[in-house]
Amino acid sequence: MVRTQIYLTPYQWRHLQHLSKDEGTTVAALIRQAIDTVYPTEEEKKFRFEKVLEGIYGLWADRTDLDDVDAYIQELRQDTRDLRREDEG
Repeated sequence: MVRTQIYLTPYQWRHLQHLSKDEGTTVAALIRQAIDTVYPTEEEKKFRFEKVLEGIYGLWADRTDLDDVDAYIQELRQDTRDLRREDEG
């Protein structure tokens, strides 16, 4: 690790001290955690995105109020093709 010095307002310092006692960690660890949260690396961004995708996969799988999606898409595509043919003719 690299040692650095920062300036905090009295409120920020008190707030971090209280948080560190509540969470059983150091003020430095809280600051590092905050920096990692606000400024994630590209690898961390990718990992978070993949975790979100995993979380929503199959989200609507059990829904019974949705019609056949494939048939709906085919109908949309067919309508578009018909309109283009009319414009060409």
